[in-house]
Amino acid sequence: MSQIEFLWWAECPSHEAGYALLKQAIAAEGLDMPIQSIEVTSEEEAERMQFMGSPTFRVDSQDLDPQPVPNGAANPYALTCRAYRHETGRIAPLPTLAWLRQALRRALAAGDKVKG
Repeated sequence: MSQIEFLWWAECPSHEAGYALLKQAIAAEGLDMPIQSIEVTSEEEAERMQFMGSPTFRVDSQDLDPQPVPNGAANPYALTCRAYRHETGRIAPLPTLAWLRQALRRALAAGDKVKG
């Protein structure tokens, strides 16, 4: 069974709304899957976990956003807030519900193909 992961940094103001958005997307998709909530607390952890900022949504350790908005840092893995590009081109601290649902569907379908 696939694992849904939510990585976050406490100093990012959008992490709580991100967790709520993920719960909403999971419910809207009719999934009965737990969320593994992972707080990233150090630069070393960010590097080791390939954490591109808070909040990060993953399925089976694969980031749901294959082309994240650059954060301008030399190292993309850091304790920082993350940005998402909306379908309209707007940059925001969270993805849209539609984007997150679609990304979950894609990632879970890909995981089923690998496991099946």
